[in-house]
Amino acid sequence: MQVLSIDPSYATGGLGYALLTMDDDLKIILDEYGIANADVAGTFEDKVMAAIRNLDMKFFCESTYDAILIEMPETWGGFKGSMSAKTGTIQKLYFFVGALYYWAKNITQTDSFSLNKLEIPTHLITPSQWKGQIPKQVIKGRVEREFGVKIKTDHESDAIGVGLYWLGKLKKETLNERNKETGKQDRSAVPHKPSTTLQSRRDGGN
Repeated sequence: MQVLSIDPSYATGGLGYALLTMDDDLKIILDEYGIANADVAGTFEDKVMAAIRNLDMKFFCESTYDAILIEMPETWGGFKGSMSAKTGTIQKLYFFVGALYYWAKNITQTDSFSLNKLEIPTHLITPSQWKGQIPKQVIKGRVEREFGVKIKTDHESDAIGVGLYWLGKLKKETLNERNKETGKQDRSAVPHKPSTTLQSRRDGGN
Protein backbone atom coordinates (compact mmCIF):
# COMPACT_ATOMS: atom_id res chain seq x y z
CA MET A 1 0.00 0.00 0.00
CA GLN A 2 1.22 3.47 -0.89
CA VAL A 3 -0.21 6.74 0.43
CA LEU A 4 0.41 10.40 -0.34
CA SER A 5 -0.13 12.61 2.71
CA ILE A 6 -0.32 16.41 2.72
CA ASP A 7 -0.09 19.09 5.41
CA PRO A 8 -1.06 22.58 4.13
CA SER A 9 0.37 25.83 5.52
CA TYR A 10 -1.70 28.99 5.92
CA ALA A 11 1.43 31.05 6.59
CA THR A 12 3.10 30.48 3.23
CA GLY A 13 0.44 28.97 1.00
CA GLY A 14 2.81 26.03 0.54
CA LEU A 15 2.50 22.49 1.86
CA GLY A 16 4.41 19.56 3.25
CA TYR A 17 4.02 16.18 1.56
CA ALA A 18 5.13 12.61 2.13
CA LEU A 19 4.93 9.46 0.07
CA LEU A 20 4.98 6.30 2.18
CA THR A 21 4.76 2.62 1.28
CA MET A 22 3.87 -0.36 3.46
CA ASP A 23 5.46 -3.49 2.01
CA ASP A 24 4.30 -7.09 2.30
CA ASP A 25 6.20 -7.46 5.59
CA LEU A 26 4.32 -4.43 7.02
CA LYS A 27 7.50 -2.37 6.97
CA ILE A 28 7.05 1.36 6.29
CA ILE A 29 9.27 2.92 3.63
CA LEU A 30 9.54 6.71 3.35
CA ASP A 31 9.77 7.03 -0.42
CA GLU A 32 9.85 10.80 -0.56
CA TYR A 33 9.02 13.90 1.44
CA GLY A 34 9.42 17.63 1.06
CA ILE A 35 7.78 21.00 0.56
CA ALA A 36 5.76 22.20 -2.42
CA ASN A 37 6.29 25.95 -2.28
CA ALA A 38 4.04 28.68 -3.62
CA ASP A 39 6.63 30.19 -5.96
CA VAL A 40 4.56 33.18 -6.99
CA ALA A 41 3.74 36.60 -5.60
CA GLY A 42 0.13 37.60 -5.16
CA THR A 43 -2.83 36.73 -3.00
CA PHE A 44 -3.10 33.74 -0.72
CA GLU A 45 -5.38 32.11 -3.27
CA ASP A 46 -2.74 32.58 -6.00
CA LYS A 47 -0.13 30.95 -3.77
CA VAL A 48 -2.40 27.99 -3.02
CA MET A 49 -3.00 27.37 -6.71
CA ALA A 50 0.75 27.60 -7.41
CA ALA A 51 1.57 25.08 -4.66
CA ILE A 52 -1.03 22.65 -5.98
CA ARG A 53 0.32 23.01 -9.53
CA ASN A 54 3.81 22.18 -8.23
CA LEU A 55 2.43 19.17 -6.37
CA ASP A 56 0.53 18.03 -9.45
CA MET A 57 3.62 18.29 -11.66
CA LYS A 58 5.59 16.23 -9.17
CA PHE A 59 3.09 13.39 -8.71
CA PHE A 60 1.12 13.42 -11.96
CA CYS A 61 3.01 10.39 -13.30
CA GLU A 62 3.23 8.64 -9.94
CA SER A 63 -0.45 7.84 -9.53
CA THR A 64 -0.04 4.37 -8.05
CA TYR A 65 -0.95 5.35 -4.48
CA ASP A 66 -3.90 3.79 -2.75
CA ALA A 67 -5.02 6.86 -0.81
CA ILE A 68 -4.45 10.59 -0.53
CA LEU A 69 -4.53 12.01 3.00
CA ILE A 70 -5.01 15.69 3.77
CA GLU A 71 -4.77 17.23 7.22
CA MET A 72 -7.91 19.27 7.85
CA PRO A 73 -8.00 22.02 10.49
CA GLU A 74 -10.41 21.94 13.38
CA THR A 75 -11.82 24.79 15.41
CA TRP A 76 -10.64 25.12 18.99
CA GLY A 77 -12.28 27.07 21.78
CA GLY A 78 -10.63 29.71 23.89
CA PHE A 79 -8.31 32.56 22.92
CA LYS A 80 -6.35 30.65 20.27
CA GLY A 81 -9.47 29.53 18.44
CA SER A 82 -10.99 32.99 18.62
CA MET A 83 -7.85 34.63 17.23
CA SER A 84 -7.52 32.14 14.37
CA ALA A 85 -11.06 33.01 13.31
CA LYS A 86 -10.57 36.77 13.64
CA THR A 87 -7.30 36.78 11.69
CA GLY A 88 -8.69 34.58 8.94
CA THR A 89 -6.22 31.76 9.60
CA ILE A 90 -8.83 29.03 9.89
CA GLN A 91 -10.71 30.27 6.83
CA LYS A 92 -7.52 30.20 4.75
CA LEU A 93 -6.78 26.64 5.81
CA TYR A 94 -10.30 25.49 4.96
CA PHE A 95 -9.96 27.10 1.53
CA PHE A 96 -6.61 25.36 1.03
CA VAL A 97 -7.98 21.98 2.10
CA GLY A 98 -10.96 22.36 -0.21
CA ALA A 99 -8.70 23.12 -3.16
CA LEU A 100 -6.48 20.14 -2.34
CA TYR A 101 -9.47 17.84 -2.01
CA TYR A 102 -10.79 18.94 -5.41
CA TRP A 103 -7.35 18.35 -6.95
CA ALA A 104 -7.06 14.89 -5.38
CA LYS A 105 -10.51 13.77 -6.52
CA ASN A 106 -9.85 14.90 -10.09
CA ILE A 107 -6.38 13.48 -10.73
CA THR A 108 -6.31 12.05 -14.22
CA GLN A 109 -3.95 9.79 -16.11
CA THR A 110 -3.47 9.93 -19.84
CA ASP A 111 -2.95 6.79 -21.90
CA SER A 112 -2.64 6.47 -25.67
CA PHE A 113 -6.35 6.89 -26.29
CA SER A 114 -8.07 8.71 -23.45
CA LEU A 115 -7.91 10.79 -20.27
CA ASN A 116 -8.94 8.70 -17.26
CA LYS A 117 -9.98 10.00 -13.85
CA LEU A 118 -8.30 7.76 -11.29
CA GLU A 119 -10.81 8.15 -8.43
CA ILE A 120 -8.14 7.80 -5.76
CA PRO A 121 -9.72 7.50 -2.27
CA THR A 122 -9.13 10.82 -0.49
CA HIS A 123 -9.48 11.33 3.26
CA LEU A 124 -9.54 14.45 5.44
CA ILE A 125 -7.87 13.87 8.80
CA THR A 126 -7.88 16.27 11.76
CA PRO A 127 -4.93 16.73 14.15
CA SER A 128 -6.93 15.25 17.04
CA GLN A 129 -7.54 12.12 14.96
CA TRP A 130 -3.97 11.37 14.03
CA LYS A 131 -1.85 12.76 16.86
CA GLY A 132 -4.13 13.85 19.69
CA GLN A 133 -2.09 16.02 22.06
CA ILE A 134 1.35 14.92 20.88
CA PRO A 135 3.46 18.09 20.40
CA LYS A 136 4.95 18.87 17.00
CA GLN A 137 8.53 18.55 18.26
CA VAL A 138 7.78 15.03 19.49
CA ILE A 139 6.39 14.00 16.10
CA LYS A 140 9.43 15.51 14.39
CA GLY A 141 11.82 13.67 16.71
CA ARG A 142 10.07 10.34 16.20
CA VAL A 143 10.10 10.70 12.42
CA GLU A 144 13.79 11.58 12.35
CA ARG A 145 14.68 8.60 14.55
CA GLU A 146 12.44 6.17 12.68
CA PHE A 147 13.71 6.97 9.19
CA GLY A 148 17.16 8.42 9.88
CA VAL A 149 16.36 11.71 8.17
CA LYS A 150 16.68 15.39 9.07
CA ILE A 151 13.37 17.23 8.82
CA LYS A 152 13.46 20.94 8.02
CA THR A 153 9.84 21.93 8.73
CA ASP A 154 6.90 20.85 10.86
CA HIS A 155 4.80 20.50 7.72
CA GLU A 156 7.03 17.71 6.44
CA SER A 157 7.05 15.80 9.73
CA ASP A 158 3.29 16.28 10.13
CA ALA A 159 2.69 14.96 6.61
CA ILE A 160 4.77 11.90 7.45
CA GLY A 161 2.91 11.54 10.76
CA VAL A 162 -0.47 11.58 9.02
CA GLY A 163 0.73 8.82 6.69
CA LEU A 164 2.02 6.74 9.60
CA TYR A 165 -1.31 7.15 11.39
CA TRP A 166 -3.25 5.96 8.34
CA LEU A 167 -0.97 2.95 7.96
CA GLY A 168 -1.47 2.09 11.63
CA LYS A 169 2.11 2.79 12.63
CA LEU A 170 1.85 5.91 14.78
CA LYS A 171 2.30 4.92 18.40
CA LYS A 172 -0.13 6.39 20.90
CA GLU A 173 2.00 7.26 23.89
CA THR A 174 1.07 7.45 27.54
CA LEU A 175 1.36 10.70 29.49
CA ASN A 176 4.64 9.55 31.04
CA GLU A 177 6.15 8.78 27.63
CA ARG A 178 5.10 12.14 26.23
CA ASN A 179 6.52 13.99 29.24
CA LYS A 180 9.78 12.07 28.89
CA GLU A 181 10.13 13.11 25.25
CA THR A 182 9.31 16.76 25.95
CA GLY A 183 11.40 16.92 29.13
CA LYS A 184 8.40 17.57 31.37
CA GLN A 185 7.73 15.92 34.70
CA ASP A 186 4.57 13.94 35.36
CA ARG A 187 3.29 15.68 38.48
CA SER A 188 0.95 12.80 39.29
CA ALA A 189 4.01 10.62 39.93
CA VAL A 190 5.61 13.10 42.37
CA PRO A 191 4.72 12.59 46.06
CA HIS A 192 2.79 15.54 47.45
CA LYS A 193 4.78 17.66 49.86
CA PRO A 194 2.70 19.45 52.50
CA SER A 195 3.10 23.21 52.77
CA THR A 196 5.34 24.57 55.55
CA THR A 197 2.33 25.95 57.41
CA LEU A 198 0.44 22.67 57.27
CA GLN A 199 3.52 20.70 58.34
CA SER A 200 4.15 22.97 61.35
CA ARG A 201 0.56 22.52 62.51
CA ARG A 202 0.91 18.75 62.29
CA ASP A 203 4.05 19.01 64.40
CA GLY A 204 2.22 21.03 67.02
CA GLY A 205 3.45 24.44 66.01
CA ASN A 206 1.38 27.62 65.83
